Amino acid sequence: MENLINLLKVFFSESNIEAYLVGGSIRDTMLGQEINDFDIAVNVNPLNFIDKLADEFNYIVIPIGRNHGLFRLVPPDKKENVIDLIGFPKTIEDELKERDFTINAMAFPLHEDLVINRNSIIDPLNGLDDLDKASIKAVNSNIFEKDPIRLIRAVRLASKLQFSIEENTFNLIKSKSYLISNESQERVRDELMKILTYDNSSQYIYLMDYLSLLAEVIPELDLLRNVEQPKEHHYWDVFNHSIQTLKSLSNIVKEPYLRDTDPLLRLIPWHQSLAEYFSEKINDGFDRLTLLKLTGLLHDIAKPQTKTIDETGRMRFLGHSEQGADIASHILTRLRFSKQTINRVCKMVEQHLRPGQISEPNALPSKKAIYKYLRNLGDVAIEVLYLNLADYLAARGPSVELEDWANRCNLVEYILSSILEEKECEQSYKLIDGHDIMNVFGLGPSPLIGELIEIINEAQLVGEILTKEEALELVNSTLKSNRNHA
Repeated sequence: MENLINLLKVFFSESNIEAYLVGGSIRDTMLGQEINDFDIAVNVNPLNFIDKLADEFNYIVIPIGRNHGLFRLVPPDKKENVIDLIGFPKTIEDELKERDFTINAMAFPLHEDLVINRNSIIDPLNGLDDLDKASIKAVNSNIFEKDPIRLIRAVRLASKLQFSIEENTFNLIKSKSYLISNESQERVRDELMKILTYDNSSQYIYLMDYLSLLAEVIPELDLLRNVEQPKEHHYWDVFNHSIQTLKSLSNIVKEPYLRDTDPLLRLIPWHQSLAEYFSEKINDGFDRLTLLKLTGLLHDIAKPQTKTIDETGRMRFLGHSEQGADIASHILTRLRFSKQTINRVCKMVEQHLRPGQISEPNALPSKKAIYKYLRNLGDVAIEVLYLNLADYLAARGPSVELEDWANRCNLVEYILSSILEEKECEQSYKLIDGHDIMNVFGLGPSPLIGELIEIINEAQLVGEILTKEEALELVNSTLKSNRNHA
């Protein structure tokens, strides 16, 4: 970071351009945090020098807001040290007064030979004092009309920095929460998902609720309030149960050393590969855990519509998983998630009860049942195991019984081990593949090939076949059986 700042200082000084490091870059520097994204404000149109700067730094220019004079410079690896450049027409003080919060309204001159410290920072709105107070304070009362996304950004910054929102700003957000409906859904989605990346995300989803933002972003969640649960559940209604499920996911999807002080969390199954697995970025650039946490928030979204009381007085929610997948699809479509993300989350909502249904009570499932589970859930099979555990914890709450919880964890551990074993087997040794089937039996590409591969994989998993010859014989007998029944 320091090396890049020094290079930028040399460039702007030699080019006689008035330039300032601004916003979150200053905030995080003063908090002693490493910064990878650099916000720079300049008093000329960046078009005048952008190509020269890109050539000198070997960066790629991305005009993300050309009409507003906003450009992004990205290094070839596109990972760190991204530079955002924006021009400002007046003075730097005027530019800072147009920003969102005081802790983001500070600047450091890059065209002068100075070192970043409290004395060299331009701070017209006392952002340094608010940094000291760990407080998020609006620069003025009009910031949310100018850019409604700032309503959620305040919560996201509070979550990221572990700051509180200053009282007047808190009340202002609450009174202006309706403005978020004027914001683009893509920006709302991105701020929400950033909140979900943090360990304490459930706390700040509650904060969004207190600020009347949650009902504006996902009004379907509002219907979960005061919907009572069966007696097996803790006293939380469906709304609070959903947020508690999100909280449980944050607690259980962690490496064992991070949760070994809790007797319940110690029982959760884990594998050394899972930390990397859950941090893998997949759809829309979000990682597996963040998408799982989003699912935890939505998993019971259809319970109000499906709630019934039968003649015995038993409370039931028949079909809430399937209907929940449909409602989740509408929510995520509105928030402009990709089709791939929508399909993933809806599959998890639809199947969140499945791990507890693939075997008889207090019995371990058969290899065949596990194979069908893996085949039906595909790439979300592992996530649904942990969603099921989180749902169970949030249902029982503080009254969870250790023996029941241990049985649930043992079930999940057995399924997880079988899944990981199957994945390892698939990667290391396949008896035959589709090309073998087509070559030996003179078949062309068709859905039948995939069906035959599924039959082979299942038979291999349960130990019915062990060699390539046995696999080919199974294909042969299957084809003959199909012809006889045609």
